Amino acid sequence: MDNFKKKIKSIFNYYGIENISIREFIQVEIVLLIISKLNTKVKVKDAWSVLTKYFSELATLEEEKDIKKYIYTARENYLNLGKRRRWNELITEYLKCNNDIRFYGESVNGYLVRNEVKYEIEREKIYCDELKYLLINTNITEKNVAEDIIEYFSKLKKQNKLDYKKYSADVYSIGGDPIKKLPQYKEKIRTIIDTRINWSTIFNEMGGKILNSKSKLKVKGNIHIVGALGAGKSTFKFTYVFKSVKSDCCKVGIVEDNVANGIATVIELTKLGINAIPVIGESNEFKHLDNYYKSIKEEYIDDNDIMKFLSGSCIVKALANDFESPYEVPCNKLKEDDISVTCPYSNKCGKMKRYRAIYSADVLVTTPYSLTKGKLKDFIDPYKRGIYELFHDLLDFIIVDEADGVQSTLDSELMPHGKLNYGDDNIINKVKQFRDEILDNNLKLRKKMYIVLVKMYRK
Repeated sequence: MDNFKKKIKSIFNYYGIENISIREFIQVEIVLLIISKLNTKVKVKDAWSVLTKYFSELATLEEEKDIKKYIYTARENYLNLGKRRRWNELITEYLKCNNDIRFYGESVNGYLVRNEVKYEIEREKIYCDELKYLLINTNITEKNVAEDIIEYFSKLKKQNKLDYKKYSADVYSIGGDPIKKLPQYKEKIRTIIDTRINWSTIFNEMGGKILNSKSKLKVKGNIHIVGALGAGKSTFKFTYVFKSVKSDCCKVGIVEDNVANGIATVIELTKLGINAIPVIGESNEFKHLDNYYKSIKEEYIDDNDIMKFLSGSCIVKALANDFESPYEVPCNKLKEDDISVTCPYSNKCGKMKRYRAIYSADVLVTTPYSLTKGKLKDFIDPYKRGIYELFHDLLDFIIVDEADGVQSTLDSELMPHGKLNYGDDNIINKVKQFRDEILDNNLKLRKKMYIVLVKMYRK
């Protein structure tokens, strides 16, 4: 690709092309190459939509497996081209380039046509090789495991002032198998809710009786399951998850409206023999542990997986005698000789038990708060993904329970908000401060200009 870029640069210089960069020119042609291979016909001006979720919803035909990988790779690496306004700007400049240079053109109907280029006619192979390279070599975070002494800084807040304290701890060998890291992407298993399936049989395998065996459900796009209280929505949820995991080997995500319901779902699925884990944040971990502890009997405490998930402690903090903030963990802040390192205890640390369990779990249960704000640790995910990205990349389908409540929470989390005229940090005060800074800077600039002019006059 480097040699190809050099040749394109010389061509650009020859034709005097300045309004589109070489990088943008190549990225546009790669996206056009992808739409040229689609079964679904897409107009040149609408090519941006292929890099967004809209394409999967609007596509009229199923695409080939390799093309899906190309789309995913382009979406990951050319995110800016998935914006309609930016794509319109770039494609306008691209189509202004001479036909001898452009690999593609636009028909009178707005669809893609192939040009007989004068230069670099083997471009398609070069672009396909680049997409394959990007798919394999996506930027990942690789850190060495600490071997001698671990150091990190912890943020402390005292009397409304932030301070930082340095902690260090020796590294000890504790054994254990290395952690299996999460893959980049999982090919989705597409299941079918077949009206001819005897759901009573499946539910009996789970050890219960079906509430309503006469209901029929046809699948088309997103599925919305609506029913009165006690009609069997939760029963269907557990039944369908059970069938999808046991029969179709699916990995499933469930979004519950709060942590308590999420934990209850994990417990029910575990009773059915399904490897389910909670994926929740750490900030309110003690509160969740306290609530769960109060809800169970003492005889159920021993060997209780939920208790283990919520009550683990950080080994590094214990070795460093760090008692300042028990709910914060330094996983991503560890250094050795000023170089970022991976925690040597991550494969045994109790605090990270539920993160390690993600790799082999059949079902991940989370809340809308964790879905939007949660982040994975480097030791388990070298791609630095959030929980939302994890659910998209590695799960076959997601069930959102109590969708109205979840939607309300997501709206409040994702919508920007601020105080207009209340409190010291309100928007009006910030605008005034910004205005005062501009006026102050202008005044200082005028004084400097006056001094310069006076000196020039005196000379």
